[in-house]
Amino acid sequence: MNKIIFAASVFLPLALSPPTARAADCGSLTIADVVSQSSDFLTNLDKFILNNGYGCNAEVTQGGTVPSITSLVEKGEPTVVSEAWIDVTGRWFQKVSKRSG
Repeated sequence: MNKIIFAASVFLPLALSPPTARAADCGSLTIADVVSQSSDFLTNLDKFILNNGYGCNAEVTQGGTVPSITSLVEKGEPTVVSEAWIDVTGRWFQKVSKRSG
């Protein structure tokens, strides 16, 4: 419950901010829902914020955790995976975190 309240307190102001505070139109993108209750919530929250707060055309696609992450890494689609566990991402996460750190 605390996580939901925290997420709402962080992201709701962004979604409801005036148009002058919003980023430029981000275009079309896809968000993978990896079929769990927490992913359903986060995916739809991301979609709401991106569409209403930033003027994006975000659409949700269904997929499993591993196939969605693999497709994101190898093909660049879906554009966003809202929830992923570090142990599922394996060496890819370690490689990316070393580059950014």
